[in-house]
Amino acid sequence: MDAARPVARDARVRRTRSGPRFDELCERLESVGERQAPYDTRIGGGGAFPHPDAARVLFAGVSGSFEGLSRGARNALSTSGAAVDGQRFHPHLTLARLGRPANVTKWVRLLDAYSGPTWSVSELALVESHLGEGPSKRPRHEVRATFPLAQPHLRCGSDGRGEG
Repeated sequence: MDAARPVARDARVRRTRSGPRFDELCERLESVGERQAPYDTRIGGGGAFPHPDAARVLFAGVSGSFEGLSRGARNALSTSGAAVDGQRFHPHLTLARLGRPANVTKWVRLLDAYSGPTWSVSELALVESHLGEGPSKRPRHEVRATFPLAQPHLRCGSDGRGEG
């Protein structure tokens, strides 16, 4: 994760034989971004998948209103030919993938005490995962396109200070 450009991601998509129609997908994601205003988020809290007693993944939570963006992105993906899993979206930052299930309750408690700095979510990124192509057969992620979120418009005659 690039500290200068944090990206909230994790709408899991399975490839179909034909795959999503890339140009159509980009048009739809651009439209999703145009309808979503930037918003603030922060890393805070923690958790584990499937649960802390037998975790396969340890994560830090990401707060903020991701529901509209997630719903719009999933709709764009499915109408563009991608098979989207039906799991509930959990905004998070993966910290560790465990080779075998482990009890990470102490780590989750430690993460629960953390609240990071706030930053603004200002773009949606289309990220392609190449399974097994990264270091140690891990996934390699490639940003294929980014879509800016709607920029707030100044009212006509406004000087930017809320007057006018």
